[in-house]
Amino acid sequence: MSAITLKEATFKRIMDAVQFVEKSRATFGSQFRGDGAKTNLRTDSGQVIPAYGLMQASGTVKVSNVNYVTVERAFDYNAAQSIYLVNGPQEVKVDGYGTTQDGPYYKILSDGGTYAAGDRIGWKASSFEATNGCLFTVIGTDPIEEDILLCCRDDSCAYGRTSASITAGSSGNVLIWKANGSGNWSAGSKTHTAHALVSNIASGEDVILFPVNGRWLATEIC
Repeated sequence: MSAITLKEATFKRIMDAVQFVEKSRATFGSQFRGDGAKTNLRTDSGQVIPAYGLMQASGTVKVSNVNYVTVERAFDYNAAQSIYLVNGPQEVKVDGYGTTQDGPYYKILSDGGTYAAGDRIGWKASSFEATNGCLFTVIGTDPIEEDILLCCRDDSCAYGRTSASITAGSSGNVLIWKANGSGNWSAGSKTHTAHALVSNIASGEDVILFPVNGRWLATEIC
């Protein structure tokens, strides 16, 4: 049988498709399988979106009679009610197209910090990586890929204590408390950024942290 000669562009498309299938099989194992409701997306950020990157919805666009959600880096509070999305196993080129993960379990690219089960993570400003914050709780780390966290969506509140005073209308540092083995609460070591909306909060005050539009909102416990 005679050999088949492929153009370089055709060969690249075939290899991209093969790599996508291989990564998809590795990514969506039975324990991390959602309902299949993935979202088609187009990057509107001017940057390449890395695999498993954390994104923010910025709007919608119709291309060739197909609707796409446009995405960008956080934070932009003029955009689409601060809806978060998580990229799939392929990077998305500038002005390129991709699909999201369907959740509620995700693989998420971290900022390279040390994270353990139970840590809360969320958007990192001007980045597609995740850092300390709200939106997700860490389940564990990926057994193969570096800086990839296994996470679940988490919209619950958290209990914390301010490590410095926070002026109303601005943000400051809060340590999230955790219940220990004896049932008591103790301060964690992870610093989170929280916003004080209504009144000033002094240093060392106990607060409830509410996840609002992808960021912590702190309210003092009186």
